[in-house]
Amino acid sequence: MKKVLVLFLLCCLSILVTAMAVPTRLPQSEQVYLFHIIDDYEDGDAYTKPKWWNFDNASINVVSNDELRYGAKEVMQEAGLFSLRVTGEATQWYVGGFGTYIAKDASKYTHLSLEIYGTGPNSGTLKIELYDDDNANSSIEQDPAKRFDPLFDDRFVYELNIDWIGWKKVLIPFEDFVDENPKVGDDVWNPDILNGSGGLVQTQLIVTSAEESGTADFCIGSMKLVQFEE
Repeated sequence: MKKVLVLFLLCCLSILVTAMAVPTRLPQSEQVYLFHIIDDYEDGDAYTKPKWWNFDNASINVVSNDELRYGAKEVMQEAGLFSLRVTGEATQWYVGGFGTYIAKDASKYTHLSLEIYGTGPNSGTLKIELYDDDNANSSIEQDPAKRFDPLFDDRFVYELNIDWIGWKKVLIPFEDFVDENPKVGDDVWNPDILNGSGGLVQTQLIVTSAEESGTADFCIGSMKLVQFEE
């Protein structure tokens, strides 16, 4: 009888701990209501529909997922047949970056969703930048003398350290992105297409290494804008 009681109490404790471990900032259900695919790389090409650009030491190319077999099966399935591999050597931690033009009304979406394949604790760090249009011209004017900072539009950022091995699904609430350029634009996350705005105009991802002279190496299965059913 004592053994049964102990087992019962252990089960209750396990359920309680599991419930407490659920991140409160993520939706309780992962039932996606709406989504928009920025890119899933299933066309095998990073330079058309949509066209990605890359700069400095960040190298991007679409690869088969056949050899990327670690991680949760459901995430592996969602990542599809191809992914974008990002590699590069760092100079004082900085590797480079890549980005694409979106021009989408993103006001109805709540999260950015990615499947990321990490290669270990030193896979790299991603600084994800989202640019919304505040001067209603569907473009982002930048100042080349100031690290290409936006002149008239908001730039919201989120940093993600990729320190795992295998596939992992990453869901980032848009409310967790931080306005990196206050007093430029209107300092409000409003990626809609009202009053001639181009909405969420573009995304750019800056890559750094975990070591000063290290490397970055990871894959992205897809990038999506998603809204969860409430």
